[in-house]
Amino acid sequence: QSDISFGVSILNLESNENGSMIIYPNPADNTFTVGYKFPSSGNVQLNMFDETGKKVTSILTEEYLNGNAVYNYNCSQIPAGNYVVGLEYTSSTGDKKMLLEKKLIIVKQ
Repeated sequence: QSDISFGVSILNLESNENGSMIIYPNPADNTFTVGYKFPSSGNVQLNMFDETGKKVTSILTEEYLNGNAVYNYNCSQIPAGNYVVGLEYTSSTGDKKMLLEKKLIIVKQ
């Protein structure tokens, strides 16, 4: 639970008028947490891509309502390596679209 509180406070610090996303811990072993925030409600898709840009998995598709959203993902079945987590956001009115990307390193101990 302390990781989630820590992440949410970081998300508030990194927040801007367009939206923000964080991933922690990074590097990750078996799980990681994605936190994101946007200025208005809309639809969110979260995907993971390998170094060549090939989609590895679809992590999440949901309606985003308001405030800080936090999602925990079990990546224990994904091999160690370098990845990109991409978050696609479309506002509920359809007038605003955004793609946020963060690098993620998965290590296996």
